[in-house]
Amino acid sequence: MSRSLLNMASRINSARVEVEDLLLATSEVHKLPVNDRGWEARLHLMVRLFPGESDKSQAIECRIEAMDELLTSGALPGWATPLQPDGSILVSEPVWKAAASEPLLLDEHN
Repeated sequence: MSRSLLNMASRINSARVEVEDLLLATSEVHKLPVNDRGWEARLHLMVRLFPGESDKSQAIECRIEAMDELLTSGALPGWATPLQPDGSILVSEPVWKAAASEPLLLDEHN
């Protein structure tokens, strides 16, 4: 892992992120037009939601991406992601807490 990636991982993991921050961010992302939810648009949104907190903004975006990868991988047990009647997935509280607090592991592709 490069020195710059190690520094970025350290900054991101040092940023304090709460479940409420993730809930706010994901709620606001869902308000964006579907075709305007790419990483650039999301990162600009995070900067607007958390002004003056660039490390936190980046940490929230990385944590949302990590949670998305985990959810779409199918690796979580059914109780953690119960399917709703409308086809959506309800993410359980422990998943949100882990997404907000567990250390992020970055690689050259994230």
